Amino acid sequence: MNKTLFFVFFLFGLLNIYSQDTIYLKSEKEPIISKIIEINSSEIKYKKFNYQDGALFIINKDEVDKINFKNGDTQTFTKKNTRQESKSLIENSKIYLQYLTTKKKKNVKKIDALNILRREINNLASCKIVNSIEDADFAIEIQATKYMITKRRVKLKVIHLLTKENVFESEWEKGAPSEFNGFSGTRQATGRVIKRQLLYAFPEIVK
Repeated sequence: MNKTLFFVFFLFGLLNIYSQDTIYLKSEKEPIISKIIEINSSEIKYKKFNYQDGALFIINKDEVDKINFKNGDTQTFTKKNTRQESKSLIENSKIYLQYLTTKKKKNVKKIDALNILRREINNLASCKIVNSIEDADFAIEIQATKYMITKRRVKLKVIHLLTKENVFESEWEKGAPSEFNGFSGTRQATGRVIKRQLLYAFPEIVK
């Protein structure tokens, strides 16, 4: 009788193991034991395996490494690297824009600095700005500070994301507001650093 009960519990345990979906995250060591409800283009919806009447959880696919399904199949979500190997900005290089606060200085607002940088790059360079760093070949980092009431200073850095190497760092450029730059010192300084330094270092992206 005891052997029979043991065999029944053993089979029940095996059924539990092979009727669950296991989610492995990129940032966590412990997997999520779950029941997958839905996988769409951007999200995975699941319930905890030991409480399937409970809440529905949603996780971004970018956070997931792989899923082992109850039928034995495995689906991986790690993107194959397609980043540009060359460390030089060229036409259609994909770039992601970042903002860096300058310590002990009065900083231009992040949204203002990034919007101006985006506009000036679109006007002057043949790179492609993307909205996710995961899709980018390079990151361009802007620092923008106020050094007088209306005058601004801007500096840029270019990071090759495949190697995490800084491939370009400009000197500070100054700018003052005038009718030619929409009365924006930040715009003038940003345009100057792109024209005088960035395009000089990477002539292939000149429009």
